[in-house]
Amino acid sequence: MTFEEFFAAWELVLLKKDRDPFIKEHLHDPRWRVVILLAVSIIGILQNDEDGITEIVQEAILKADSPFNKWLHRDLLLAGICLADDIGVSVECKEDIIEQIVYLYITSSYNSIRTKVSKVLETWKNTSLAAEAAMLVVKAMQKQTILFNDENVTEARLPANTTSFECRLHVHYQQLLQQNQDVSIQLTQLGIITILHRLGINISNQVNYMLSAISNVDKDVRQAAATGLGQVSSGHPQVIETLLKALFRKTGTKVRQTATRCETGPLSFSASASAVKQCTSSNLCVIPMFHLR
Repeated sequence: MTFEEFFAAWELVLLKKDRDPFIKEHLHDPRWRVVILLAVSIIGILQNDEDGITEIVQEAILKADSPFNKWLHRDLLLAGICLADDIGVSVECKEDIIEQIVYLYITSSYNSIRTKVSKVLETWKNTSLAAEAAMLVVKAMQKQTILFNDENVTEARLPANTTSFECRLHVHYQQLLQQNQDVSIQLTQLGIITILHRLGINISNQVNYMLSAISNVDKDVRQAAATGLGQVSSGHPQVIETLLKALFRKTGTKVRQTATRCETGPLSFSASASAVKQCTSSNLCVIPMFHLR
């Protein structure tokens, strides 16, 4: 950060009336990224203005409607990066962003999007955000173990205590079932496994599932499996052997590239909250392997 960026950030803080339009216009301009993030931190942390910072995140960032945002999700991802600095947005705003980012990672069929979300999750490392996101997924999986496999449960008949996140996840999965999209279902399963690992959950009991998925006929499933296996390779000799074989098989260029990156530098993430540790020490984190139809 330069002195120029520091003073520009303060000027942006003092703008007030014209601040939101300016942020929207320059939100994804690399030259203004540091200035905007610093201004957000000043308002949320130094000025301790919860209402002000919540309004900026919701109106100037989440609703910026940036070009191609429907496909790129840049506005949401930037909001996630802002949260990593504990800028003091309202609880409702924070929970909404966490839910949206976790849902995007689990349901996206594009590896490029999951990679970008992963970078946001990395900024949450060792923060309460990681613990909250992990608990969000864990609780949803506990409840959906039955719901996902019960074709008689419709959106209108979900239990009264079902959260909006759990409802969206249920609807997404039911749509995949109706469309017989086995590949998308497997990608959803692998996404759930991988995001739990990135948020500090022990997924060793899902290694065999990922090992079988790396031989799938679909290249996207193989690539997702290679990514997940690369993160749990430590302590699992069979995983390293499988990834090495993937390098020499006709598995597709992207799968081999993924296997190479995993072999040379597996990522590791951890969530520090005791609530997550309690889940991993019990059987609460058993991830349902949904029946394919």
